[in-house]
Amino acid sequence: MPGYYATNFLGMKPRLSAHGDWIMSLPASESTKLPILNTERDFGAYVRAVIESPKLGAGSEVLAAPAYVTLQEVVQIWSKVTGLTIRYKELPAAQDHGNERVQMLQFFGEFGYFAGKDLGLSQAGLAAPTQTFAEFARDVDWLQLWEE
Repeated sequence: MPGYYATNFLGMKPRLSAHGDWIMSLPASESTKLPILNTERDFGAYVRAVIESPKLGAGSEVLAAPAYVTLQEVVQIWSKVTGLTIRYKELPAAQDHGNERVQMLQFFGEFGYFAGKDLGLSQAGLAAPTQTFAEFARDVDWLQLWEE
């Protein structure tokens, strides 16, 4: 089962505050943990592990992500790779409970993506390490992306 796509963050943009710093706002706690996966680069490594590893045979649960990353850590990584001061701010949940994005983030905050299960067994079967979110973030020109 794939983790939260790293490319989802390509569509998110912090906003510039009146104080000159940047703020990333979502309707979720800064401590919400996401198992972020660069699907384009790394999902095949998990498929390969399922095919080649006897430990990950039929009926195995493969959680495809190298690590859990909190939303606070996401903005810290963004700050480091862009040189900008970026803070996280939790937005109140929208009144429209039909909003799927709000429901998804609230679910992840309350129950956890993969229900907070350990990713270790899925990592142990890999032939090579997968890319962390910090590594993914270093490969993106966020400033150019955010200008668009």
